[in-house]
Amino acid sequence: MLSEREKQRKIQYRPDLSFENVSFTDVYLPDDRNEMALYRCGLCDLLSGKSSSDGDPVFRTFDGKEIVSLSQKDDVTEYEADWIYDYVVWLYVQYDVLFDPSALNVWFNSVQKRLEEGKYGNFVTTVPVFYQGYLKELLRREDMYTTAIFYRDGKMTTIKRERSGMLKKYLPSPSRPVIKEVYDWFAFSSKEREEFFKGYSDLNSDTIKLEALKIVGLPFIAAGVAGPSLGVTVYDILSDDDIVREILTQKESPKRMPAAEALKITIEKIMERVEEREIKNELEADTDDSWTDVTR
Repeated sequence: MLSEREKQRKIQYRPDLSFENVSFTDVYLPDDRNEMALYRCGLCDLLSGKSSSDGDPVFRTFDGKEIVSLSQKDDVTEYEADWIYDYVVWLYVQYDVLFDPSALNVWFNSVQKRLEEGKYGNFVTTVPVFYQGYLKELLRREDMYTTAIFYRDGKMTTIKRERSGMLKKYLPSPSRPVIKEVYDWFAFSSKEREEFFKGYSDLNSDTIKLEALKIVGLPFIAAGVAGPSLGVTVYDILSDDDIVREILTQKESPKRMPAAEALKITIEKIMERVEEREIKNELEADTDDSWTDVTR
């Protein structure tokens, strides 16, 4: 695989080329991942079959005029949204290759206008995470999630996306957070977590509640969004589980106690609720079976 410096050396370009007359392509390299690297069509030997890559590149080409044209539509296809997003990444990452970004300015102005008009569609996914601040007041909360951590049965799975709206398909619909903007439980290092549970807390602590839910293994999702400070991620907690929702929203005694004791009490409370639910479900199942026997 070519290094970034080698790729740049292989791209011959003139700084006076206008944006409208230049097309790009993305290249799939042989290491099983899409580099999303964009090259100037007709000026890069990758396009003429001279690539040193072992894999066959897959090409698609558009230009600035196409972006301007798409900005006049109500929405774009997923394919078109992918391509526009690639173009944005190229603009912000490849500083050595400069071009006129005016067509992208036209595009994002059109995105802002659509959002202000209450429209929604694939165009939202062209907005990268680092660009969200510009449209933060207009985007839906679920479109700004960049990380989703799934907790269930003691296991944890993390999915990350750098495009607005791309995590939504993995989340419950509608995505209604049980609690919002949790920070400490996710920011703790192992040492900080250990120190927390050596200290004092109360039963209302989100850290205590989330730790207990994780230990018991009930399902919930932590959806991360950019916080008020640069580089800080805060998490909304999502769950369809009634016990999870009850534990996270119920007000408890504010009395301070050792954090380890608070955790033990919360775990015991959760386990009691789980047992009650299992008994209730068994009784309901037995009732349904009896009714079936009578009707037969």
